[in-house]
Amino acid sequence: MQKFRKYFFETDFLKSLRFSLHYFPFREALRLPVLVARGCRIIKLEGTVKAECPVRTGLIRLGYSSLGTLDPKYNRTLWEVSGLIVLKGVAGFGKGSRISVGGELTLGDGFNVTGGCTIICKHKIDIGADCLFSWDTLIMDTDFHPIYDEDGRVVNEDRPVHIGDKVWIGCRSTVLKGAVIPDGSVIAAASTITRKLPEPNCIYGGTQGGTLLKEKIRWGVEEF
Repeated sequence: MQKFRKYFFETDFLKSLRFSLHYFPFREALRLPVLVARGCRIIKLEGTVKAECPVRTGLIRLGYSSLGTLDPKYNRTLWEVSGLIVLKGVAGFGKGSRISVGGELTLGDGFNVTGGCTIICKHKIDIGADCLFSWDTLIMDTDFHPIYDEDGRVVNEDRPVHIGDKVWIGCRSTVLKGAVIPDGSVIAAASTITRKLPEPNCIYGGTQGGTLLKEKIRWGVEEF
């Protein structure tokens, strides 16, 4: 009941209906598969949302506050989508999240962002099931601005990002083009990941692309 009240009082029902009607067939849209909190800003409401799972109320939740460190009045959630979002299940973007998709973004079931996360998908970003992204994280598959060598060749080409199942990315971390994060990984706070990480169920961190910090770990209350 308490959870229902939270969603009821925070939800912008007109905007939720607008989102749902744009991305889902009429009968499915009436179930409000997209719930949008008050204060969310639509920059571009285009593209496609493809649900590869049963459609239900709140399949996508945008901009609900869950962090005491984010001011709900000034931390607006931004939606700029002209590409494709593939949903494998429920996905939640906390207050202050910024979603910019011109390519293809795939989200596994149980995807959750606590708040203030930025996802920029120009080409392809694939995120597995049961992933948790902490606040102020940045995921992007492009540098936007090309860098050339002396022969005129681009040295920072865009590359896809793959994040496996049950990955926890700590606050203020950055995941850049070409990153591959295996299942069960934990990315330490304020890390920068720029490459394919070698083993699952490990803690990685640092600013040198992802240094192995600890092996054979598990995370999540349900594990114990």
